[in-house]
Amino acid sequence: MSNFQWLLASIFLFVLSAIVSWFMPNGVNLISQLFGQEVYPITPLIRLFSFMFSFLFLIGIEVIIWVRVEIGNFKKEIPFLLTNKIILSTREVVDNAILKLFVNSLKDRPQNIKAIHKILEEFANPLIELPSEVLDSYLIVIEGFARRFNEYIKNLGQDGCHVNLREHLETTKWLAAKSQTYLQIQRKAFKAPDEWTNQWCQLLDWLQKRRISCEYIVLMDRESLENEKEKIQSMNMYLSQRGFIFKYCILEDVEDSLGGTLPTEENIEVFNNKIVKLQAIPIGGYKGGITIKMTLFDINTRDKIRRLVNYVTDFAEKC
Repeated sequence: MSNFQWLLASIFLFVLSAIVSWFMPNGVNLISQLFGQEVYPITPLIRLFSFMFSFLFLIGIEVIIWVRVEIGNFKKEIPFLLTNKIILSTREVVDNAILKLFVNSLKDRPQNIKAIHKILEEFANPLIELPSEVLDSYLIVIEGFARRFNEYIKNLGQDGCHVNLREHLETTKWLAAKSQTYLQIQRKAFKAPDEWTNQWCQLLDWLQKRRISCEYIVLMDRESLENEKEKIQSMNMYLSQRGFIFKYCILEDVEDSLGGTLPTEENIEVFNNKIVKLQAIPIGGYKGGITIKMTLFDINTRDKIRRLVNYVTDFAEKC
């Protein structure tokens, strides 16, 4: 029963109680006369009590009716509520089971289910709206894309793939958000912040606000370190103001420890001393529209890179 219906019913009962209370004392006296009993005088107080009794009695009946109606409505809603609850609680279980059915490797890596589910949804959503006849004609293109996608993912963890500047920085931000430590080994000196992009400076400000231990090491030969001293000092000042530990490392010392050559000439980013992100140094600096070769892998799967990182952090010195 709605609030408006409840109000109308209450007004009706009020009027009905007034009518009943006016005639009820006369009716009681009439019945008393029929049985030879004494007749009581009818006073305003008697009529008031009659009205209160009638009104409360009718309100009680109305409440009982309302309770019964509400219980009936609730019983009707129970199947829907239970069904909805079952659907919500089992949806994730069913989705995960379907993913495991199609992607066997997820059985050993259940922590990857959420990320894989999100990726599959993004790929599938545009296809759901297509008519089945049109979708069939897309199969050749989709299969070709799937093969290229598979090759791209394999290369990302091996020889590297080319990404744009935004993807490069967003990957760093995403990995840093899940880490307690961040290390960058940079192979080139820059005049900070003039020779850095706005996106990189914004990422440095973002890292400053996070509770992440950040370290930045410039790895260059002795001559370059001496020639680029002014740029290195500007990097030191800019990064130190943002909570970074800034250091430099002499390339020759690391090369001697590694037998004369480095396993990579690319910049190195390390997250939580576990995930490594290699990024090739772009020709002409970091500018809009460039592509950067990026590689991602677990540091424990590449012993030479792990040794390189260890030697650089051991030999690095503060300015």
